[in-house]
Amino acid sequence: MAKHKTLEQKKLADIRREHFVYSLENKDQPSIHLPSAAKSQTAITVSPYSYIRQDILKTGILTLSIIGVQIVLFFLLKNRIIVFPNITY
Repeated sequence: MAKHKTLEQKKLADIRREHFVYSLENKDQPSIHLPSAAKSQTAITVSPYSYIRQDILKTGILTLSIIGVQIVLFFLLKNRIIVFPNITY
């Protein structure tokens, strides 16, 4: 059975969307102020580019490992430790 959002969750989602779109148009970091039942207000800062650093790190590690394997394969073929038919160095 599917869970249905409560009215409060829907209102909070609308507020997040409004503030997020507005902040992106102003080129600022979006900041969301959510109304709460208590008197204190909660400020949440959402970074739309928080995933980029991790993606660049993963891409860099993958690239360096591929280049490393190519270098090792080149030296193994050049020193004739591994011999493939029709491939000479």
